[in-house]
Amino acid sequence: MTYLFRDDPDQEHIDFERRFLAIVELIYVKYSARMSTTVKAFRHSWFTLKSLVHCSTYKFNHFSKTDMMMFKKTLKIGLSTLVLGISLGAHASNITPSDLTWGGSESTHLQVFDEVKNRQVQGNSVLVDFLVGNNLSVGQQFTGTNHSNSGLFLDEGTYSSHLLHFDTLGNKAGSIKNARFQFSGNIVAIILGGEYLKLSDALLGSSGTQYEQSISRRMETHDLFTLESSNTLFVNKLSIGASWIDEARIITQAVPEPSSWALFGMGLLGLFGARKLSSRS
Repeated sequence: MTYLFRDDPDQEHIDFERRFLAIVELIYVKYSARMSTTVKAFRHSWFTLKSLVHCSTYKFNHFSKTDMMMFKKTLKIGLSTLVLGISLGAHASNITPSDLTWGGSESTHLQVFDEVKNRQVQGNSVLVDFLVGNNLSVGQQFTGTNHSNSGLFLDEGTYSSHLLHFDTLGNKAGSIKNARFQFSGNIVAIILGGEYLKLSDALLGSSGTQYEQSISRRMETHDLFTLESSNTLFVNKLSIGASWIDEARIITQAVPEPSSWALFGMGLLGLFGARKLSSRS
């Protein structure tokens, strides 16, 4: 998050900066926090672009070179989000359904839900199938597992969890190819097997959500994934039979809220001011 500070701002610059920061924060929350796709992303992106157009009614000849560069960069991000929202065949939501048992949340698309945010986890309390830096690295392809047996534990820390969920409409088989999910925090661990999914529901699952408890809930060995970057998961392909559910729990590093970034920026500004006062004295 970039904050603009001026020694002697005029009112027009103040108005511009307030509006610009609101736009950047919107992108931070709606775009970076998850890979919003299809209708949801289109709505977020369109709102962002409308704000940008509204912002452009100010007199550009009064903007500094830095203002113009940042405005153009923000416009580029908004357009990119709009394209991504239209092109990807997945659904993202920050609200986890109350029923994720078989038939409870059906869709022709691969769905992703935010589960818990900034959850404190003790060491040796959450078993995972893949742990980045141990049996998973950036650029690596990996498959699902019929049975969780890695014995790997999530390290102590603060994390957020996200659930990939694929349950086709009706009692039918289905498949998904080439879906990409980007998270605000770095991916730390992934749970694909039914055993570890069930064990982690209490701590990393969404409160009030009923999860499938049968053996049919898992990613299997024919399902293929790629850890494209530290915060991007690519689903190469996955398929399910009738009466099955494909699920994966993605665990990411916790990311400070926008308000925390604001406090951080104010803290840096305070340190800068204190340093100037110290140097003068």
